[in-house]
Amino acid sequence: MSPVVVGQLTHIKVDHASVCGSQLDAMRETFAAAGLSTDYGGPHANAGTQMALLGFDDGSYLELIAPQKPGMAADSSWAKMITGDAGPCAWACPCPCPWPWPAVRRVREVTPL
Repeated sequence: MSPVVVGQLTHIKVDHASVCGSQLDAMRETFAAAGLSTDYGGPHANAGTQMALLGFDDGSYLELIAPQKPGMAADSSWAKMITGDAGPCAWACPCPCPWPWPAVRRVREVTPL
């Protein structure tokens, strides 16, 4: 079920989108080469992963996610996407989200490109 109703516009505020890869420095360098400067956000407390952020004026941001050290994120829910260098892999909207199902209220994964 989708929040979009035919004939009406539905606006969804995106909090952030996640981009997964195996090497954070390489992702940051790729963004920098495109003129997009990211800020190191530090390690995640529970997943063996670390992040860098690219913020936008509306408060939304891209979160680049990679392991702190090679193999360190093997137990993370992001592991498959990280090791596969999936690139764009998820997005999140602030709660309450327009979907009625609790499973997608915070993060909705999409098929990696």
